[in-house]
Amino acid sequence: MRGGPVRLVKGPVIVDDTVTARLREDVSPENYWTAVIRFCLDYRAIFKGKSHNRCAVSKFFIHSVYFKLGLLTMLIEDRIYRLIKLLLHIAKEENTEVTATKLQKIFFLLEKEVGIQLGLDFKPWFFGPYSSRLQDYVDKLIELEEIDVEEEEVRDPLSEEVIGYKRAYVLKSELKPEEEDKPIETFFREWVRKSRTEILNYVYKKYPEYAKYSIIRDKVLR
Repeated sequence: MRGGPVRLVKGPVIVDDTVTARLREDVSPENYWTAVIRFCLDYRAIFKGKSHNRCAVSKFFIHSVYFKLGLLTMLIEDRIYRLIKLLLHIAKEENTEVTATKLQKIFFLLEKEVGIQLGLDFKPWFFGPYSSRLQDYVDKLIELEEIDVEEEEVRDPLSEEVIGYKRAYVLKSELKPEEEDKPIETFFREWVRKSRTEILNYVYKKYPEYAKYSIIRDKVLR
């Protein structure tokens, strides 16, 4: 499978959509707020100090774009955090678990079938469509202790050796769904009730291009 993901780690692995180490490209908050400060200073210099030179005007509009993009990014990030917690809140109400794979696939379907674009950039991976960005948001909520992680050993049926772990996420913090959440809440409730296998079967059949690197494709589709 040329061009696909390559596993280089020996021994027990997480048998789910979980990335334990990867390159990060975080945007420093200092850079963002520096842009905001410069935006304000340039605004004052241009429109209060009557400094209408081309360079200053150009800088003002560039910084205004940075400001708007930064604000938009913050709004999208806040929404993603809230949607993750909403899904786990519904799972708690339905008394069902949300594994890493289940969470990934439900958000994939949220983008594909509901049309809510969150910029998660899903790629074909070992268990089907996977977003490292989405996992980053989940990891952050774990770091903030708003989500608990429950790990279950997966053993070889013949040797009884531990061959991996299955991860499930549980919401620790409180969440009060809002009226505007109703359509997404209905969607989440429909899919969270389904088993991991049901969801994978649906995704693999409808979006086969995202299952091309799956190590469990044959097992799921047989």
